[in-house]
Amino acid sequence: MGQAMTRKGSSPPPARPASARRVLLLVLAIVVGVPVWLVMVAATALFAIVRPIAAPASGLVLAGSAIGIAFCVAKGWWPEAGQCAIVAVVSGAVFFATTALADRLGLESQPSFPAPPWWWWI
Repeated sequence: MGQAMTRKGSSPPPARPASARRVLLLVLAIVVGVPVWLVMVAATALFAIVRPIAAPASGLVLAGSAIGIAFCVAKGWWPEAGQCAIVAVVSGAVFFATTALADRLGLESQPSFPAPPWWWWI
């Protein structure tokens, strides 16, 4: 094995000289890639802060608008029922998106501290 590397013609090929195009692509990748990466990291950190508030709030709005739809339909207030349905669709989409994105990013959905059992509150 060692003798094969000492034979004539077995050395690694010489490195290619840096062309202007390769240097331009490297500079462009650094100039564009680093700010995009920083924005992605900042957005993930902001999402990790906002998600524990946004997900339960959108779930409560979804439940409230479902009750509102049932109440408005029972009273015969069809335009208000339609407005409640739009609110339900938007809040359901926000709830689904925050939950799915948190699972995709691997953010913990459980609190970081152990909760006491249910009977402890009685």
